[in-house]
Amino acid sequence: MSEWFPKLYSEENGLGRKFTFATLSELNITSYQLYLWSAAIDVIESYQLYLYRLSTLGETSLATKVFYNCTLPRFGPRCQYFSLFTLNQYPSLHERFHAYYQQTSSQPLQLSCYIHLQCNFGSPYICLDWNHVCDGFIQCIDGIDEKDCLQMEINECKENEFRSYSKNYLLNNINSVNIPEYICYDERFCGGFYSGQNVIRLNNTTCRLVSNLMTIYNPHVSRDRDMIPKFIRLISINLARCNTIIRNNSIVCDNRTMYQCINSFKCISKRRILDGYQDCDLGDDEHQQYQILNNDICLNETSKTHFICPKTKRCISQMQRRNWICECSDSNQWLYSCSDEDYTIKNIRETISFPTICDGFRDLDPLIIDGKTYTDETECDQWLCNNTYTRCNGYWDCQNGADEVDCYSILSTLNCSSHSHLCISPDTNDFTCLSMDKGNDNHIDCLGATDEPQLCRNNNSEKYELGFYCDIQPSDSSKCVIRNYICAMVQISSCENSGIRKVCDIPHTASLFENNNCEREDLGVHNENDKILCNLFKFTPDSKIVHFSLGAVKSFVNKDIIGSKAVTDSVTTKANELTHVPCLRGMRFMVTYDIPNNLHIWTCLCPPNYYGHICQYQNQRVSLTIMFQTFSDSWKIPFIVLVSLIDDSDERIIHSYEQFTYLSVQNCRTKFDIYLLYSTRPKNESKQYSVHIDVYEKILLLYRGSLLIPVPFLFLPVQRIAVLLNIPHTSFDFKNCSIDKCINGECIRYFDDPNETTFCKCHSGYTGRYCTIKHNCTCSSDSLCIGISSNNRSICVCPIDKWGPRCLIPDYICQSNETCQNNGRCVPVDQNVVTTKKFECLCQDGFSGERCEIPSYKIILSFEKSLILPETMLIHFIEAKHRKLPEKGSIYKKIPIDGNSITFYWPRSFHIMFLELFVNKYYLITVQEQLNSSLPIEEKVKSANYCPHIGEILNETFTKLHLIRRIKYFHVPCQNLSRKLSCFYDEVYFCLCVDFGNQRIANCFEFNHTLKRDCSGKSICENNGQCLQDSQTCPQISMCICPTCFYGTHCQFTTNGYSLSLDAILGYHIQPNIDIIHQPIIIQISLTLTVLMSMTGLVNGIFLLITFQNKILWKSGCAIYLLGSSITTLFTIIIFFL
Repeated sequence: MSEWFPKLYSEENGLGRKFTFATLSELNITSYQLYLWSAAIDVIESYQLYLYRLSTLGETSLATKVFYNCTLPRFGPRCQYFSLFTLNQYPSLHERFHAYYQQTSSQPLQLSCYIHLQCNFGSPYICLDWNHVCDGFIQCIDGIDEKDCLQMEINECKENEFRSYSKNYLLNNINSVNIPEYICYDERFCGGFYSGQNVIRLNNTTCRLVSNLMTIYNPHVSRDRDMIPKFIRLISINLARCNTIIRNNSIVCDNRTMYQCINSFKCISKRRILDGYQDCDLGDDEHQQYQILNNDICLNETSKTHFICPKTKRCISQMQRRNWICECSDSNQWLYSCSDEDYTIKNIRETISFPTICDGFRDLDPLIIDGKTYTDETECDQWLCNNTYTRCNGYWDCQNGADEVDCYSILSTLNCSSHSHLCISPDTNDFTCLSMDKGNDNHIDCLGATDEPQLCRNNNSEKYELGFYCDIQPSDSSKCVIRNYICAMVQISSCENSGIRKVCDIPHTASLFENNNCEREDLGVHNENDKILCNLFKFTPDSKIVHFSLGAVKSFVNKDIIGSKAVTDSVTTKANELTHVPCLRGMRFMVTYDIPNNLHIWTCLCPPNYYGHICQYQNQRVSLTIMFQTFSDSWKIPFIVLVSLIDDSDERIIHSYEQFTYLSVQNCRTKFDIYLLYSTRPKNESKQYSVHIDVYEKILLLYRGSLLIPVPFLFLPVQRIAVLLNIPHTSFDFKNCSIDKCINGECIRYFDDPNETTFCKCHSGYTGRYCTIKHNCTCSSDSLCIGISSNNRSICVCPIDKWGPRCLIPDYICQSNETCQNNGRCVPVDQNVVTTKKFECLCQDGFSGERCEIPSYKIILSFEKSLILPETMLIHFIEAKHRKLPEKGSIYKKIPIDGNSITFYWPRSFHIMFLELFVNKYYLITVQEQLNSSLPIEEKVKSANYCPHIGEILNETFTKLHLIRRIKYFHVPCQNLSRKLSCFYDEVYFCLCVDFGNQRIANCFEFNHTLKRDCSGKSICENNGQCLQDSQTCPQISMCICPTCFYGTHCQFTTNGYSLSLDAILGYHIQPNIDIIHQPIIIQISLTLTVLMSMTGLVNGIFLLITFQNKILWKSGCAIYLLGSSITTLFTIIIFFL
């Protein structure tokens, strides 16, 4: 809630129908029903506690406690809150709040303020935004906003750290301020201005005309809402030198992270060099001709402080990236792309990509090889323009458009012959057919010249977002119209008499071409006409990364997309309904504080970033973004993660906390955004704050370990921290420490902490730095009591079948028979998460899928007798993903001694399987677009399936060519060798020879033949064992390849010192989850022999005991030896079986 409001007049009064707990119990109402009715969580837990005590102890002390049954939009313990926005289609209050924030515009009517720094702007109409503190520009007259920022300037990031940059030039509450004629500044800190200009002295400052200071300023600029922010930005740029905060400080300026301005007493952080702001008086920080700058910061492509533009080679500060301005001056105005704004552009320009080679559009920046220039569009004579990636992709990659014929389903209704293009007749404005031989023949047959796309393509094959050709236009207009402007009035007039009006007359969704709607997958096109028009009127593709695909032929099918408009209109309508809310942020609602007299107030429910009666103030907080990684022994273990903001006082106050579930197989790429607030406003800067993270296994509630994140720079309003953390592995010894003062707890060492920091982990009922403060824990008996929060409430970690602040509410979702199949483990999803999924399934080995409904693929491989087989092999699996990198996984298997078939299981979907018998000796097993997991895959490994290195197929000269030249001949082996070749590889790619129409072509994906097998750095294999995983993204299973003389699941055992060990011989032949009947013959024989030997020894021992019961035989010394031997044998066999 935004602010405290008057206490309710009477606890006995409420606005809803009143029920006692006893009455609810008589009506057989459950706590889950109260939850569905949006009852207060404390009421739900109290009622569940009452039911528990009533059924187990017969206690009725809570029987008279009251539940008020509210009717939405009223809610609260006594229905005292009234929401202004109903959103009736959502059944619960939680869903309504979530929907409200999803649908409400993030643009407030008035900007909020940060008031915990007493900043004097010299005007009551301007206030401080938290972004202005330590942004390098003095906003306040006394400079208090930059007072303590020196340590940030000289701070140097560690190897695993990166600096976050943010600049916000918008000042708040400035709508009523006029543009000034003069700007005043402290002349002691500013230099480099022209002499001879008229100046005014005012209050020990020097004032100059705005026109003298800012030559690019236009005084006649339109006076819109953005006028003042734009003006303030210009001031920041032109007077940056006056804001240089470090002066006359030789200790700081001698730091290697600082730059000393030429002929000046000022120094600046090197990251401010070439950032677009003249910080030094002479401007030497913004001129690349100074050799010291180039040598120091601009020659390193991996610089943390600067960025080298890939095309123009211009050096800019990292502060200028993602600032909505193309600083690299290499923007494509039609595609809105720029290398310092769009990070993917750099990858596209520098990466040789098989799918985009010789597609008619240059993606790669030119490469100079042996004095000659090469790109992805040179030497394309041997490349097939009609291939897996160009067929029906919406663009003419072939000169005559052969890759785009017969791609529209409407062609069949027009009775078109084969090899026809779809055309809009310029005469009748109807869809018609066009023969392929009329494409690009220098004669326009179709409306907008869709049959002559070369007219709107640049000679250097750069990509431009052009979609319509004007054959008649005014002399001052371009012949080619940007697709976004089709049907825009300005273009209709520019293409007078050209037929562009006819396009707009064809029935289609309004604003189809505007705002790049054809490319927006979130909107989609609504009918077949939309889809046709979007594809016809686009001559060139977007600059984007194309990933490996098996190449299912695409077509523009006759399929209307329904419902999108209705959903959009619904959301828009609700958003419009909410725009009149007076809250700057958050949701407005009414609080009735005197029910008998119907007295109420209006207030706002603010997000954690804001407070105030209309959410007008900005909160101090820690903004934390976390991604987790787990070691391979914990991929399928769900964890409870408890994130707390603590201080270093003896009380070790937990100011705020968040708790959530983490499961690696589901959340390995999830970013958790958490806001942690301080318990006091403003925070106490004399204390040191940290983020403390506890990790527990969710199923068993076992403590796994803790992590520590220090909170630096406490003078900042908001500490923004982004971290990648490792969940402690099972072998981590977190108790390897001691703290003498830790009385009611135990010493714990933080995981992955370079300083080996320790803390005192308190027993239940105790808190404080040394666990000396006792508190009353209100958590349920089967939960964990972690501590107490700043508002004096217990912090509980619930078992898997409970939830709620005190873990009193049962979670019944996993008791349903419709959850996980095949003995999968059901894990409830956190109740505070809005999602359609209510549970996750942890599948047993051999099954996968959301509900473990998919059996693993059973694969049976046999080997051709002529093959030379090693003892072991690697099997590689590739899954092609839609618009994503292919997933790759591997498994390690022993080959049977007899060389017969081997059976194993694979849990994930895949499209390609090939095995590696020896190092880089590959054999293709199967390539299928769809696999049925219910049917076993039986394949024979044949010598005909061998995948040679490309050097074994082509001559040595060819293999030495640069990849940009060599890749353009990859189709040749598949065409020349036809059916004799199924695959081949080079140092970068693994290629398949596939049928495409009546041709044999190559389809290649990147494959790292020397990849380090360490489970992405999360291996738990010991003794230099290699770790394999089933996927590079969110893997589920792993296995270790042990070096010689080591064995075990983690390679933790060794045979050194033993002449013979059955474990080492048989270990890899044992197949998990397979009964003895289906185990390999060597396992069956070994088990049979072991049982026979054991039974023989047991019988022999028994007979010896019986024989030597005769005391006459004891007279012989050897008899006593044999009796002892029999007893020892029996004892050993009994221990063996136990």
